[in-house]
Amino acid sequence: MSFGILTKMLRQKAVYWGAPTSDGRGGLQFAAPVEIPARWEDVVLITEGLQESLKKAQCLVYVGQDLDEEGYMWLGSLATLQAKGALDPREVPKAYKIIKVATTPTLKADKFLRQVYL
Repeated sequence: MSFGILTKMLRQKAVYWGAPTSDGRGGLQFAAPVEIPARWEDVVLITEGLQESLKKAQCLVYVGQDLDEEGYMWLGSLATLQAKGALDPREVPKAYKIIKVATTPTLKADKFLRQVYL
């Protein structure tokens, strides 16, 4: 099994924020957003979340790197996002929280298919 085709499919741009960390004052802060290649599908799926509870996912995104559960993703370019002036993902329309990350290795376990559920 080869996932070489996957990297050729990652033609869309998405913006990713890693999982938030404490800001030291009882709130949360996010690292600067980064643009990554992706394949974004708007679908409705029922999946298991972090605490094994069932969650409704609105999007399935294929990516070429590991991402954090509890991080956020938005479909579009970083330049477009910066032009809008909103860098906190909770304030960006259609920025979704990552509720599950699944990784499937090839038979040789040298490449991985990464699926992100939002």
